[in-house]
Amino acid sequence: MVIEVADGLSSDEIFPLNMDIGSAIKYFRNQRGLSQKALAEAMEITAPYLSLVESNQRVPTIAFLEQVARVFDVPLPILMFFALEEKDVPLKKRTMFRSLIEPVRSMVSSSFLSA
Repeated sequence: MVIEVADGLSSDEIFPLNMDIGSAIKYFRNQRGLSQKALAEAMEITAPYLSLVESNQRVPTIAFLEQVARVFDVPLPILMFFALEEKDVPLKKRTMFRSLIEPVRSMVSSSFLSA
């Protein structure tokens, strides 16, 4: 399914691999101990809209993701990395992905999400 987003790009142009960006945002929010309401207020959006993004029912714009990254004080590529799933990786590289994803996520979490 292709969704038109506010900046004129389609969702397949932003997330061509169907990355799970909503779960990544929720993970970062939970790691920071923030409620949806608190994150929504920090971003000056509504909590219901954030809920739709986190459940992948709305495709966020790049500007939205940049704002999320700023609030969490992480580089945007880190947020995108956490959205990667095995199905997003070419078949030939999935074994390597499976062996690396958790250690790398753990290292990144301790570096960028620790208090």
